Amino acid sequence: MYQFLIHINSIKHQHRKTWPWKRFYNFFPKNIANLENTTKPELVSLKNLIQGLNISDSSSNLSDLVVDFKNEISKSYPMFRGAQENDAIELLVIILSMLDENEMVKNPFNIIYNRVFKCENKHKFLKKEETNLILIPKGAGIQAHLKNVKKEEEFIGDNKLYCEECKENKDIILKTERIVCPKILILYIANDENHQNNTKCVKKVTFGENLYLMYAVICYDSTIPHFYAYERIGKKSWCEYNDNYTSISDSFPEEKAYLLFYRLKD
Repeated sequence: MYQFLIHINSIKHQHRKTWPWKRFYNFFPKNIANLENTTKPELVSLKNLIQGLNISDSSSNLSDLVVDFKNEISKSYPMFRGAQENDAIELLVIILSMLDENEMVKNPFNIIYNRVFKCENKHKFLKKEETNLILIPKGAGIQAHLKNVKKEEEFIGDNKLYCEECKENKDIILKTERIVCPKILILYIANDENHQNNTKCVKKVTFGENLYLMYAVICYDSTIPHFYAYERIGKKSWCEYNDNYTSISDSFPEEKAYLLFYRLKD
């Protein structure tokens, strides 16, 4: 979580002219209010903390701010209390999901694609822009899965949908008309499953880098459980950050990949 917010702070400075950070802290408490057992004083305190992150022009006090933020949110949500290994990743996912709300600033970390229904008479309706956090199924190739975003879906025969232009049910095709790739892309890998004996089975995920360069990955060891991270160093080396331990290697454990961070190539 600390490294993520430091990364957010660096992005904030890089895109100060284009990214509406002044609005961000107003929306975050609003979405937290939709969760259970949150009191008004706690929301005010959270808002002040986010506002402090927004107006900070240096990272000198960022570590203290992050600690205060985690302590504040843990007052209402037990999942963030104590030395639980899951707290950082849970908070990261919550922040990213909150960024996807319609009334919030657009999430800059996901692929944006326009979905539209089109009837057999070429009438278009129910256009929708989607920016949900992309979920990659276990054992799947990322490139193949992203192609599914563009795959057309048919509603024909007994599954016809009503077209307002035609005033009757018609054969409908749901298609993607436009895709916008972000400069920074985050993918979530669902590569584990529970069995009757409560063991977890992970499958290796294949990675492609034709359009994006993977520069960081958060790994998850389900046997402990434990989260740790790798950062790309140069072209072929990776630096592991595992609690207080760091090391350099030529790869990372792909079967344990959990969150992937990509940067759009020049």
